[in-house]
Amino acid sequence: MSGTKESSGAPPPTDGAFEEDVTDVFARWSNAPVRFRVTNAPEPVATEFENVHAALRPALIVKDAKPEQLLADPDVEGALVVVHLRAERSASGNLLTLDPRASPINLGRDAANHFVLTSSTVSRRHAQILRRPDGWWLLDQQSTNGSRIGNARVREQRLADEDRVQLGDVVLKCLLGEGLARRQEALALHFGTHDGMTDLANRQGLLEALTRVGSASGAALLALDLVGLGELNRRHGDVAGDDVVYGVAELVRALAPEGSVAGRLDGGTFALVLPATDVPTARSLGETLCQKVAATVFLPESWRIRATLRARAAPVDDAPAAVLDRGLVSLRL
Repeated sequence: MSGTKESSGAPPPTDGAFEEDVTDVFARWSNAPVRFRVTNAPEPVATEFENVHAALRPALIVKDAKPEQLLADPDVEGALVVVHLRAERSASGNLLTLDPRASPINLGRDAANHFVLTSSTVSRRHAQILRRPDGWWLLDQQSTNGSRIGNARVREQRLADEDRVQLGDVVLKCLLGEGLARRQEALALHFGTHDGMTDLANRQGLLEALTRVGSASGAALLALDLVGLGELNRRHGDVAGDDVVYGVAELVRALAPEGSVAGRLDGGTFALVLPATDVPTARSLGETLCQKVAATVFLPESWRIRATLRARAAPVDDAPAAVLDRGLVSLRL
């Protein structure tokens, strides 16, 4: 048509260096395999359950693989192991291998993530694990409930061996270095007798501790309860409640006498098995713990929550389960 400038069909001029960079990046991306695990997926694996990258680049889908098989790969430098997930207890023990070939690794509630965490407290795209020259880094993706290492909220931080990582209410243990398969097996045994959220003894661990001290040793049980935890959860959310529980657990751990066993039973209920301790001494320790908790401000950067702890002491003079249950009943009287 007259007056209309026709296109020659040639592409517009581009920066050659830019073209090379894009090609190089795409080549590395397209050739790097993605390793992820599909757990409890139907047979065959449905498309909606697959990692979106599987359709775009080579992928190794490991279905219901044993941890030792995942960790035996010489390219795997570490793992994040789920040790606590309120919404799905069966998920404890699931692990994410840290393989530089799969970096960056996305974690969140959305099914398109490399590692899906099925909890309402986890954001759709919650965090990213990235391999940098100086190690593995955790990057929060502006999540609603935040990412924590230890009990500190972080935006970006390098991971260290044995770090406790929390995304929403999901707690993971970081393993880095040698002997990953052996250490993961030891971790699984450890959490058979320990609470995943606080790493204190669980009910089984407390029962074993009571069995060791016996009913004729003059030991005492100190039962502790965080008052009003349900209301705290309703007002501030489950993640804030979990943060307070973890904070109280740290105080209990710090004040537990040498040789004692501190445990968490459920919610905000704790217990201390105190060998060679009479009831008045156990009661005095309980009062000290109550005062310490009352003087502590939890979540000072946001809610500034104060908590109240209730304590009851009893002699260890019966079978372990009877002593423990009697201690729990006394908290509700």
